[in-house]
Amino acid sequence: VILTMGKQWVCLVCGYNLMGRGPTRCPFCGAPRESFISAGEAGERFRVRKEPVGDGVYQLLSTPRLGLEHAAYYLERERVMIDCPSVYNEAVAEGLGGLDYILYTHPHFLGAGNLFKERFGCELWLHALDAKNSLCRGLELNKSFLEEFELRTAGAQHIGGHTPGFCVYLYGTSLFVCDYFFQGRPWTLNPYGPREETRAGAKKILQTARKGNFRWICGFNYAMGYRDWMGGVGQIWGLE
Repeated sequence: VILTMGKQWVCLVCGYNLMGRGPTRCPFCGAPRESFISAGEAGERFRVRKEPVGDGVYQLLSTPRLGLEHAAYYLERERVMIDCPSVYNEAVAEGLGGLDYILYTHPHFLGAGNLFKERFGCELWLHALDAKNSLCRGLELNKSFLEEFELRTAGAQHIGGHTPGFCVYLYGTSLFVCDYFFQGRPWTLNPYGPREETRAGAKKILQTARKGNFRWICGFNYAMGYRDWMGGVGQIWGLE
C-alpha cells in the first residue's frame, strides 16, 4: 500500500503530526523545523508496540519513545482505536485485525490519523468543540460530534476542562482518560487548561469510574488496575 506520507511530518520533540504543508515550527511544542522528519522516515525509524491491557484492549506506543507521544488504545473486537499513534508503518497496520473508527479524546495528539484513514478507510471522530482547534488543521475528520454516544459498545462521555471538547471513553471494563491525570508522587491534574473547569471535569471522571465495573484505567503513558489508579488520583487535593 502506497500512502501520501510526503504530505505529513512528525515532530521528534513531542510526536505531533503536521499535515498538509512543510513545517516551520511545531504548533504544539514550538520546536524548530529541524526537529521534524517526514512521516515516511518516522515509519522507518520507529515501530509501534502493541501491548495487551486486558479484555481485548491493546496499548499502542512508539518504540523507541517518540517525544511526548501519548499512548493510543486498540479495541480489537470493535475495530476501534482510542486516539492514534504518532507513527504509521505497515508493521503496525498488519498487526491490527482491521480498523473502522479512530475516536479522539482531544486535539493535542492526533497522530498519524490521516495515514491510518487512507490505509483502512476508517472514520475519524472528534468532539465539535475541539474540532475548532487550530491543531486540527489538515486532519480529515469524518464527524465532529456534540452529543455523547455509544458506538458499537464503546461509549463517549464529554468532560471538558483540559480542552473544551475533552471526552473519555468507556468500553467493557476499561476507562480511557488519556492525559487528564499525571502519574507521580503525588499525582496531579493536567495543568494545561482552565484550573476550575479541569478540576470539575476530574470529579466527573471519578464519578464515572466509581459507577462503572472497571478493571483497567488507560492513560496517556500508563495502563493500570482500577484500585491502583483510584489510590493514585486520591492523592490529588480537593477531588473528594
